[in-house]
Amino acid sequence: MTHRLPRQPLIDALRGFALLGVFLVNLRFFSLDALMSEAAQQALPSAALDQAIRTGMEWLVDMKAITLFSLLFGMGVAMQMDGRAPGSMAAHLRRMAVLLVIGLLHSVLLWWGDILLVYAVVGLLLPLFRHLGDRALLCSGLFIALLLPPLLSPWIREWVALLTPRAQMNAMVLGALEHGSLAQAWWHNLQLAAWLKLSN
Repeated sequence: MTHRLPRQPLIDALRGFALLGVFLVNLRFFSLDALMSEAAQQALPSAALDQAIRTGMEWLVDMKAITLFSLLFGMGVAMQMDGRAPGSMAAHLRRMAVLLVIGLLHSVLLWWGDILLVYAVVGLLLPLFRHLGDRALLCSGLFIALLLPPLLSPWIREWVALLTPRAQMNAMVLGALEHGSLAQAWWHNLQLAAWLKLSN
């Protein structure tokens, strides 16, 4: 039987605050503003206000909310994988498997900007680092954060160059959402989701 950890009110409150920030950041994408060309954005009656809001969100909320949410995700995973709790690893893997399925469905059926899929994949890989010491964890984190991106960058740039240009991809998705069938919207949603995962 899996040991149920007690709730942590402070972490729950921070998680709710971070989720609110992520929601506010993503409102621009939910409204499809991010898919519009710059000329189309400037043609809107609210162009000046929209730009002011975008700038404010970038300064005050944007990556801050996502960073906080990612930090809390890592803390939650660490608590779930506590080696002293019986069945903790099996429970963690089940949660990540369910999150993976939800992320896949969310990416295809609802929104191309889904992040749950990334969290699930990372969560499934984290047990590989479970028994490392503090120094090994620090070195691994520094390597992944600082050294791995420059090493992969040349191959990523070549790969991205083969993909459909972002502006063209945005126009295709926007056209499918405006005038296409539900199946076409899903198909282009999947394409943009895959494009974002590969290009980022």
